[in-house]
Amino acid sequence: MSRRVFAATALCVFALVSCGETQETKALCSHAAELESSLVATSVAIEGFSTISPRQLQSTIAVLTGTLSIIGDIAPSAVKSDVEQTMRAYEELAVALQNVYWDGTVAVTDGGVQNAAQNLARNDNVEALENLRQFISDQCKVQISQGIRPP
Repeated sequence: MSRRVFAATALCVFALVSCGETQETKALCSHAAELESSLVATSVAIEGFSTISPRQLQSTIAVLTGTLSIIGDIAPSAVKSDVEQTMRAYEELAVALQNVYWDGTVAVTDGGVQNAAQNLARNDNVEALENLRQFISDQCKVQISQGIRPP
């Protein structure tokens, strides 16, 4: 009798955990399009530091880091560490840009900004974003084509 109770309890726990992962995946998928557009806008902003206004640069990075923060809060365990890694990489860039008051003309030559931008292309950051892209592609059926690229 106790084996049946144990088996039933284990099955219920498994079902609840699976349901939670499914809900987290659905929640993440609901933000996939926003993530895609934020990555595209950020990539364009990084490539055009010297031509983008400080307000637009700050807004673009804020939308991306905000989206990553939301996704990080709801991400399934399968990609949570990848979301966190990606978020840290872009937050490093945000801090560097904040240190030059979001001035793209200064960012082009500032060592801190350039280092943070180059760190986006580090293997661990690229791998984390690629894992997140793959998860979104497989689970959400959305292709994310932009993201971490060297300046």
